[in-house]
Amino acid sequence: MSNGKDIHFQANQIRNSGGYALNEAVNAWSFANSALDQAVIVMGALGPVGESSGVRAQFEELRKDTMQTLAEGVSVLIEAREAIFLTADQYEGVETKIAKEVGKVIPHHRPEIDRY
Repeated sequence: MSNGKDIHFQANQIRNSGGYALNEAVNAWSFANSALDQAVIVMGALGPVGESSGVRAQFEELRKDTMQTLAEGVSVLIEAREAIFLTADQYEGVETKIAKEVGKVIPHHRPEIDRY
């Protein structure tokens, strides 16, 4: 039977197995979205031909689409991270409950041994 420390350790193993890595991914993708939001083509950089050819509009459309994709990706990563943490919490709760129930049913000591 597992004790409380073992149960907590196992739950943390679940959290560490992917939850914290996903958290880093969420941070990285959020940073990428922020950086992309700041990416601009300064006026005059494309020259008259570039400006008249619609390159700026294409860039802005691509930037907007990419930011939307990144935002959706962050949402998926957050959902996955929360699922891992929820799984760990549920595991810990169930294991703790079972350990307590088993402790009520099965005595910790045998009376015939405790007498000596």
